[in-house]
Amino acid sequence: MAFDTRGALYGTTFNGGSANLGSVFKLTPPRRAGDPWKFTQLHSFTGGADGYHSYAKLAFDDDGSLYGTAVLGGNCGNGLVFKLTPAPFGGETWTKSAVHHFCGADGGFPGSGVVFGPNGALFGTTQSGGGVYRLSRRRSDPDGLWDLTVLYALTTAASGYGPFGGVTFAFNGSLYGATTQGGSFGQGVAFKLTPPNRPNDAWTQTVLHNFSGGTDGSSPQAGLTLGYGGLLYGTTYQGGGANAGVVYQLPLR
Repeated sequence: MAFDTRGALYGTTFNGGSANLGSVFKLTPPRRAGDPWKFTQLHSFTGGADGYHSYAKLAFDDDGSLYGTAVLGGNCGNGLVFKLTPAPFGGETWTKSAVHHFCGADGGFPGSGVVFGPNGALFGTTQSGGGVYRLSRRRSDPDGLWDLTVLYALTTAASGYGPFGGVTFAFNGSLYGATTQGGSFGQGVAFKLTPPNRPNDAWTQTVLHNFSGGTDGSSPQAGLTLGYGGLLYGTTYQGGGANAGVVYQLPLR
């Protein structure tokens, strides 16, 4: 969930909406404590080029626009990154547009949301192919599309692959995330991506932890969260004492 300066919450649904293909919604807090929150549907996915099925966290731009992802659909069927522009004068009808359509070579099935980084760029992951990507605004584009750069391809056993969660920026400028598969034991990894010293050079991956499927868990489907004291926190889908997943922490490196 994301929230605005007035305390309203924004989120997505995988199903539901007018076509039962997912939606984007807003929850407005009541004026009096104890009263119900107001539900507003901002967009209902219709499939095809519009995209469908979203379960990712949304990100706010400085102008109040929302950015998110749909796992499927778009021009190529492999998902898209979208923008929702708020209605003028506080209206409830938001306008949706596409920021990027995934077409395979650049990745596909963006299950994670996006986060804003330096210079207003968006960062995220794709479950298939691309790995970790950056979207940069074009100076002028009639369709409002952004330029995508794959920063690091998470496609091998050593690097880990199949990232389901997004990435987190730390104060050191590095990106942190996790993959559901790969690593030394095939159970996923937690990783760090260090930016290059020169803009066009490659990012460097460091594996912070190889999940073994034992007490440390396996298949981390969420990203990492930066907490107090320079610690990273995350969850796994399975593993642990009851094989029902664990909550873990890692030192920031």
